[in-house]
Amino acid sequence: MPMLLRSRRPVRPGAEGVRVASGIAVVFLLAALLCGATAAATWRRRRLVAATDPLVSTMATIAAWCTAAAVLRLPVGVGVGHAAWVVSLAAVGVVPVAAWFMCRRVTDPRWRPRRGLAARMLALPAAAVVALLTNPWHHLVFRDDFGAGGTPSPAHEMGPLFWVYSAYSYGVSAAALAVLCAALRGAPWYLRRQLVSLVLAVLPPLGAGLVSLLWSRQLGGHDHTPLGFAVSALLYAHALFRQGLASVVPVARREVLEGLADAVVVCDPTGRVVDANAAAVAGLRRLRPQLGGDLVGRAIADLFPGRAEKLLTGGAPWTAELAPGWYVHVDSSPITDGRGRELGRAVVVRDVTELERQRRAMEAANARLAEQLRINEELRARLAEDALRDPLTGARNRRWLDGALPAALAAAAGAGQPLSVLVVDVDHFKVVNDTHGHPVGDLVLQAVVRELLATTRAADGVARFGGEEFVVVLPGAGPAEAVRCAERVRRRCEGLQVPVGGPAPQDVRVTVSVGVGSTPGGGTAGTTA
Repeated sequence: MPMLLRSRRPVRPGAEGVRVASGIAVVFLLAALLCGATAAATWRRRRLVAATDPLVSTMATIAAWCTAAAVLRLPVGVGVGHAAWVVSLAAVGVVPVAAWFMCRRVTDPRWRPRRGLAARMLALPAAAVVALLTNPWHHLVFRDDFGAGGTPSPAHEMGPLFWVYSAYSYGVSAAALAVLCAALRGAPWYLRRQLVSLVLAVLPPLGAGLVSLLWSRQLGGHDHTPLGFAVSALLYAHALFRQGLASVVPVARREVLEGLADAVVVCDPTGRVVDANAAAVAGLRRLRPQLGGDLVGRAIADLFPGRAEKLLTGGAPWTAELAPGWYVHVDSSPITDGRGRELGRAVVVRDVTELERQRRAMEAANARLAEQLRINEELRARLAEDALRDPLTGARNRRWLDGALPAALAAAAGAGQPLSVLVVDVDHFKVVNDTHGHPVGDLVLQAVVRELLATTRAADGVARFGGEEFVVVLPGAGPAEAVRCAERVRRRCEGLQVPVGGPAPQDVRVTVSVGVGSTPGGGTAGTTA
């Protein structure tokens, strides 16, 4: 930063000069108020600002320097003027150091100074202040003595320490500017405006210092560097409150985005990649290993061939298999400015390979479970069916008849339809069992059931009532139709011949008796064959 410079020729300000000096003092005081307000606002937002301490120190020191510059242009006492000189000389060295720390922290929030770095960088400003206070003993700051009351006269000559201090101040300022320019060169698009504002904030004090150095005599020997800081304060305030320096500093970029496991790719409206975090770089290298160099600046179509349009137009999130066995969930959302204009799109790619594997395993398990449930349902239905069937003949059993007959009667009554029942009894069945044995009797019963099933309709029910007795339920059949069905059953069973093996093979002939009952209208007598 520029130094306190004084011309070698005394200046005697007249009334007009006093008015100009007073006006300049007002400007300095306004700059001091603005810098102080900015420092206070920054401190209140210290949890959001990456470089709170150096930024507050910079703004507070600028405020002190502007206040001292205003005091030096007002008719004040000797002691006050001397104190203002000391504050101004100290600020000349402190402001560049604080600004350098601020620039390092803003551009790299993870940067932390080494122990003792601040003390070493502030050692020369402290030595300059001590040298100013003891200047009459050594004349290292000014070659001539102070004026009355211990303040420098307007005609003082600068000493060697003054020039060393000036070079140091300008060097630290140039280093801060270099840090900002280096960060600006590789910064993502959404941080460039803030960094440009910080770069511009460094330039006015440098320009004002050079003007004070080159045209010191024309400016009356006064240092106008604090006027540059009035502009700097406005630029700092603009970056802080209007451009989101308090919330969009690289904390979000470096500490959050780079720490995400999800890949984040930012592209402009034309589909050009402007930023990508570490996870995105690693993932894209895996997907497209043939791509070399920096990914920033490439077209999104080069990274996601065939999917660029979908990424740029947004829509619902989607899942895709980018490579064999590598599944990702992709979500694209717009990035807009304060006026709602789209500045680009942020594409978030999450690796869901493990989730997809688990989903597929779950689907396979669900399919196996569904198949097992189907088999269990079939077994249950089969068991229920077997519980209602006679295991010997395959006809329905008495349990089924106990539920089916009342239901059929109720249905017939409700529909106004007739219902008939046939009661079939195998004649002389005990003789068959006694003569030929129970296995032959079982064959006879099975043969009778086959004839009953062949004679009746699909809607009719054939049940074994017990022993050699069977019941046939005929829904919708009236008495006449039931009698005809009974006669068919009798004739078919009459023609049955059940072969019997053994030493003397023979056939067992079978006859049945059939009784018919109908509703409404009562029943008719059974016929016997």
